[in-house]
Amino acid sequence: MTKEYGDRINALLEDDGVVAVNMIAGLRSHCYELLKSISAPYQNHFEYAARLARFPDSTTGNVIALFSHGQLDYLGYSELGETGTLYTDNFVPSERLQSACIW
Repeated sequence: MTKEYGDRINALLEDDGVVAVNMIAGLRSHCYELLKSISAPYQNHFEYAARLARFPDSTTGNVIALFSHGQLDYLGYSELGETGTLYTDNFVPSERLQSACIW
């Protein structure tokens, strides 16, 4: 995900809309770096971010993230956390980030 992608999503979303992102990432180690980098384009535009990790104690798993301009209050979701590096279309090390998480 890149800054330009986030710009486009922001332009398309209604003011009261919510973006839902289903990702394979994690809350620890290299998978947390992947989670932060995938989330960065959204967090660059949306003030509110929440997550639901299906397997919060494992390194890798299914994470559902929500992003919005308005308050998010969904049962079971918690604050997403810090933002990662915001990459651009000119440089995205997605293969390196994914490989570090999966292997």
